[in-house]
Amino acid sequence: MSDLDFKSFTWPLPKGDSANKSLPLAQRKSFYFENCNRFVNGKLVYPNDETIGLILDAYDMFNASLTVSPDSFFYASTLTDKPT
Repeated sequence: MSDLDFKSFTWPLPKGDSANKSLPLAQRKSFYFENCNRFVNGKLVYPNDETIGLILDAYDMFNASLTVSPDSFFYASTLTDKPT
C-alpha cells in the first residue's frame, strides 16, 4: 500500500439509498457497503464500518467525498462471507 498516493484517492459519494438521509443509518451504511466498488492496487476493497460512517457524515454535512487512507479499508479477499 505504500506505493499508493492516498491524497488524490477518495471514496465514492453515496448514491441511492445510502444518500437518502431519511433512512436509518444502519440501512444507509449497509447499502453503501454493498454497492461500493473501489480498487486499491488492482484489488477490490471495502471501507470499514467507521469509515462508512465518516463517508456518510462528509456527504450529509458538506456534500463532499472522503479521502481513502491506509487504515480505512480491508481487502475483499479477506471476507469469509461475501456481501449479499
